[in-house]
Formats: sequence, C-alpha cells, structure tokens
Amino acid sequence: MLASLVLLGALTCSTARPHQESETPSLESALERYRERRDAVLERLRAPVSDLVARLEASSKPGRLTLEELRSSLDQLGPEAALLLIPWVDPEAGTAPKPGDGAERDGEEETRRAARRLRADEVTAALVRMRPPGVLAPLAEIAETASPLGRRNAARVLASVPERERASALLADLFPRTSGALRLEVARGLGKVGAPPEVLRAALTDSDAEVVEAVLEALAQSGDAGAADTVLELSRDPAWGARVAEGLLAFWRRFPDRVDTEVLHTLVALALRTSLPADVRVAVLRALPEFRAAKDRSIRQELEPLARSSTASIREAALITSVLLGDRGARKALLSSFDRTIKESPDWWKGYAERGRVLLAIHDYTAAAKDLREALDRLEKRARTSTHEELWVDLARCQVRSGKLARAASTLEEMGMGREVRERLRGDPDFKPLVEHSRYGKLFD
Repeated sequence: MLASLVLLGALTCSTARPHQESETPSLESALERYRERRDAVLERLRAPVSDLVARLEASSKPGRLTLEELRSSLDQLGPEAALLLIPWVDPEAGTAPKPGDGAERDGEEETRRAARRLRADEVTAALVRMRPPGVLAPLAEIAETASPLGRRNAARVLASVPERERASALLADLFPRTSGALRLEVARGLGKVGAPPEVLRAALTDSDAEVVEAVLEALAQSGDAGAADTVLELSRDPAWGARVAEGLLAFWRRFPDRVDTEVLHTLVALALRTSLPADVRVAVLRALPEFRAAKDRSIRQELEPLARSSTASIREAALITSVLLGDRGARKALLSSFDRTIKESPDWWKGYAERGRVLLAIHDYTAAAKDLREALDRLEKRARTSTHEELWVDLARCQVRSGKLARAASTLEEMGMGREVRERLRGDPDFKPLVEHSRYGKLFD
C-alpha cells in the first residue's frame, strides 16, 4: 500500500498533457538527462558513502571527537547522497553470518550488532538533518519490510522530508498496522507532518498513553495549532486528560494564545484530580499564571479547595498561583508558616532559605534576595559548599530579574561557579541579560 501511494504521487507529478504531444520528446529528453546526471552524482558519491559506513561500523564505541568528525563528514555529503545512505538506516542491512563458534563468536557478534546500531542511528540522524527530497519510495519500502529498528528509523526520516503531504499519507496508512515502538515513532511523525483528522483522533485516543504523549509533544514542536480544537474536545473528558496530563500541559504551553477559560477549567480539573501524582498536579498549578485568561475570577475560585489541601506541595503551589493571579489574601496564607518558623528560630538558616524560595516564586525579588542573603550569612563558611549552591543561584536570579546585573555578577563571583553551574546558567533564560552583557558575560566563559 505504501509503495502504491508513492507510485501514484510520482505518476501524478510526471504525467504529460495529452494535447501537447509535441512536447513529449523534449520532456522525455529532459527526464533522461536528469537521470544521467543523478546516476553520475550517485556514482561519484558511492565510494565516500561506503567508506563512511565502514568507518561507522569500525567501532561500537568511537571517541567523541571521532564521532563528531564522522557526523561532519556525513553532513558534507549533502542530500544528493540520500539514496545511497537510506538502506543503512536498517542495522541489519548488509549483514551476513560470520564463521566461528561458542562464546567467542557470541561476543564478536554482539560487538558487531552494537556497531551496526550505531551506524544506523548516525545515518538516520544525518538524513533527518538533510531533509532530502525525492526519497519517499525507498523509505516507504524500508518502513514496511525492514528489521524493527530499521522500520522505526525509516518512519523517523519520513517525518523530516519536505514533501509533507505525501509523507503524511504514507505514515497515516502505516499507523493502523503498527504496534510498540514503531507505532510510537509513526505517531510522533504524524504529529510533526500533520495527519488527516480521523487519523489524528485515532492517535490521540490510542490505548497506549505513551503514544498519545508522543503525538502531543510532536504537535507542540511542529508549531501548528490546527489540532487545538481536537485536543480541547478530548480534554473535556477528565479521564483522557489524566492519562496524558504532562503532554497536554506542554501542548497548551506551546500555544498560549489558544488557551481560554474553557481550556483552563480542564487544566484545573487535572489539578483537582487526586488520582494524579502530586508532582504532576503541582506542575499544572504552576503553569496556570502563564496564561492571560487565568486571571478570570472563576479560575481563582476553583483553586480554593487546593489552597486547603492536606498535601503540603499542592497547598503551596495553589497559594503561589493564587497570589500570582491577584488574590490578595493568598499571600498572607502562603507566608504565615514561614514567618512563624523564623520568629521561633531566628538563627536557623533554613527558615530564611525556604521563605526566600517562596518569595522568589511569587516574584517578590527584593524580599526574596534579602532572605536568601540572610540564609547565606547564617551558614557562614558552609555557604560555599556545593550543597548550598542553589541559594547563591537563586540570589543571583533575584538580582538579575530586578535589573541589578552588577550585584548578580558579584554574587556569582563570590559563590565561585564551577564548570557545570556555568554551563547550566548559560542556557537559563533568566540569566540571559547577564550572559549577553559585554562585561559580565565573561563570567560564563
């Protein structure tokens, strides 16, 4: 079926108009010249491709620099080499039984299998980066007939080609006939390239929650909000939303302009659902202030039972969210226990650290910075141990968010950032003003 779809597309694109018979010879000549040029290019690339494949299989554990060199060489081949590379997405391509017996043979075969898997993974990744056109037919064949990993790799490349509509048709045809890891990859591909409404609904209501999560993640990554109505319709069933809560939250975060009060009510319903893990419910609560429609009074009212929850993390998250949504009374309820702890144990560093963390969460950066500094002062020499590095980071975060870049830089210098912390903060959006500053950016070198 997949091959038939590809052939139909090719015939549709290449059929000549019957009333222009005089153009047929020139069209045939042009096609012949194209084939000759294509074959010449493939012949020129055949040896470099074979060499790279052999080098990839030479070791199951190449060094980092060696692997980077091989990846660069694959990329330099360009999309013209795609037809030669595609067979190698299957780790079983080109395999043959090796002589030998016993444990030695088994050990050697395992090493060869690892090398072939590495080769298949790297070739697949290179093809995804290339996004080669005109390769649907061989990919469709591999997706139908290759080894399990080869089929998955072919489906992954199909989702990256520029002919999105034809790739979507191929993946949609394949989806009902898949299971396990292949079904997961095909579902992910459908989310990326788009799917007919009935196929999308089938994927989003799959019995495997992991498949549904993969589709939601791919839809978010694609940047296409066209599925929002379908997702909202399905979200009205709390049981469906509970199965895929994290993927659902990630989807709406990607398309905040599509989030209205109806969407928010479905999210609050997830936070209220006691069968969900506490950390998932907390994540939903923490996300609510990101959406403009959340300031609707009805949303704050729905949060009230959660603000009285016996689960401390949920109660705290609900109160933080309520403060950020404009509930004036929620701040006092949130801070009362922290205030009491500090009053009873004024020299205990952790009381200030915990209150500072919560003040940071409600965006009171001045008060949070004061508490975090108090905590560090009470720790004295212990403050510079790796155990407490997050106190320094949060203090600097408060200072950056307050626009006090010089103080933030001084805090990080006093802390003494290690390599891992520098790399982490370099990619942290909160620290972007500091990283990009002509003077303070040197801290992250």
